[in-house]
Amino acid sequence: MHRLRCMFPSKDSVKALPLPARPPVRIVGIGLMQTDQSTYRGLRIGDRVLIEGTLAPDRRHVIARDICRDDSRGAWTQSF
Repeated sequence: MHRLRCMFPSKDSVKALPLPARPPVRIVGIGLMQTDQSTYRGLRIGDRVLIEGTLAPDRRHVIARDICRDDSRGAWTQSF
């Protein structure tokens, strides 16, 4: 699992920054095609998310299986 900050959400992918972000900072592409839409429908820029997935064969993005969002109280939730 990877902790990330959501940067550019769209309907089938999201760009995110790894947390903690240390130089050089690299934005990571996350493919959402294998996740349930309800797990990412409410993502907004700046949301802290936890991604469970695998590295794509081209090694350029992560294929997400599950997404959880930080609820700001120290817990991670899937309900968006």
